[in-house]
This record gives sequence, C-alpha cells and structure tokens, in this order.
Amino acid sequence: MLEMLLQWYRRRFADPQAVALFTLLIVGFCIIFFFSNILAPLLVAIVLAYLLEWPTHILQRVGCSRVVAVSIILTLFAGISAMVILIIAPTAWQQGLNLVTDLPSMVNRFNEFAQTLPDRYPALVDAGIIDMMADNLRGRLSSMAETAVKMSVASLIGMFTLAIYLVLVPLMVFFY
Repeated sequence: MLEMLLQWYRRRFADPQAVALFTLLIVGFCIIFFFSNILAPLLVAIVLAYLLEWPTHILQRVGCSRVVAVSIILTLFAGISAMVILIIAPTAWQQGLNLVTDLPSMVNRFNEFAQTLPDRYPALVDAGIIDMMADNLRGRLSSMAETAVKMSVASLIGMFTLAIYLVLVPLMVFFY
C-alpha cells in the first residue's frame, strides 16, 4: 500500500510546475482561511471593483472620460446601496419584528386548531400526540427566543464591523 502511494506521489509530483501549483494553492488557501477577517474588506472591494468595471467600460465606449464614467458609476452604486440600507433594510427589520410579535398568537391559533382535530377525525388523530407536538413547539420557540436574544447582543460587534465595511469598502473600490 505504501509503495503504491509512493509511486502515485512520484508520478504526480515529478513535474516542478505541478509542485509549484500545489504549493501556491495550499499557501493561498491557508492565507485566506487564517486571515479571512482581515482580508474580507479587500476581497469585497476587489470583487465590487471588478463588477463595476463593466459599466465603466461601457460609458467610456459611449464617449465619457474615465474619470466621469467612474464618478457616474460610483454615484449610482452609492445611491443604490443607500436605498437598500435606508429603505429595504428597515422594512425587512420591521417585518421581522412583526413576525416575532405575532408568533405567539399564531402558535395559539395553531394549537386551538390542532385541539379540534381529534374531535373531527378521531380515527386519524390522537389527542396525546397533539399535546406532545404543542409542548415540543413551545419548547423550540422558547429556545429560539433565547438564541435570538444572545445573537442580538453578539450582533453589536457585527454592526461595528458593518460600519467599518461601509466606509472602507467604497474607498477601496474607488482607488482600485
């Protein structure tokens, strides 16, 4: 078995270019894995700069100078980003709060409906199973509420990180 593994190794890694590629892939993976928190704004900025290059190039072909094209595209990008942050995100947040507020009444209505099932379909539904399901649902919802509170406290760090990204990434995109 060991001899077969050694033969495979010699066959695959006899080429110096294959060894160099393998080494570069491993080193690149390790850098991204271990320094992902530090490199995240840089990688996001590079991806956004790459994606915004296409509309900039189109504006240049139309006749705009590079500076004007970049200014137009960055202004549009900033406007769309601001719209998402200022309009869509608060609406989604409000919908989430409405769900959390209405969830207990939804569970109670479901429980009332489930309690009527054994009377309507006695051959198919057992009352004990309905009670177990309701208890299980209440337990899961209470554990989800605890998790949500813990995550909301932990999300403060994420909010600071997001604020830094909102300043850092557009600057990096502009200079790429």
